[in-house]
Amino acid sequence: MLVLLDQLSPVERAVFVLREAFTYNYESIAGVLEKSEVNCRKIYSRAKRKLKNDLAVHPENTEHVDFLAKTFIEVSMTGNFDEMINALAEDVVLVTDGGGNVPSALYPIVNKKRVFAFIKGVTAKASFVGELLPVMVNGQTGILQIKDGQPIRVVSLELDSERNNMRSIYIVSNPEKLTHISVP
Repeated sequence: MLVLLDQLSPVERAVFVLREAFTYNYESIAGVLEKSEVNCRKIYSRAKRKLKNDLAVHPENTEHVDFLAKTFIEVSMTGNFDEMINALAEDVVLVTDGGGNVPSALYPIVNKKRVFAFIKGVTAKASFVGELLPVMVNGQTGILQIKDGQPIRVVSLELDSERNNMRSIYIVSNPEKLTHISVP
């Protein structure tokens, strides 16, 4: 949800959170934000539409998404990064979630060069040691990392369907968020 909310402007985010999370009425939201009630309704409507349009659906080009997942797995296991750089979009974004329990990047990593350097760096530190399995994650192809029979990381890949490369990479290592995952 945080990744989705990050796509909204600060005002859209405020209206959306006040309305959805705190169930404020439009009159109260308008008072807090010093905007008209009608304007707040429109901002909320626009924010919902933005979020709805970006919710994950099953990938259209599943063969290519599977190829990208297998490329990620191969790079993680072999350290051969030649194919990886070509699989990233120029404006790729990598978001990690360690939940304060495991080391992770504090801020999203943006652009091909920085994401590539991050993946290369964590691979060099043996962060992807264990069994790596291609899985479906929220309607997207992803990778489940298992170590000592326990899930320790889930990587979700979002495809840029126009350019057939990775637009977003989400890495969840927070143990609290992995408790519901059953190991195949």
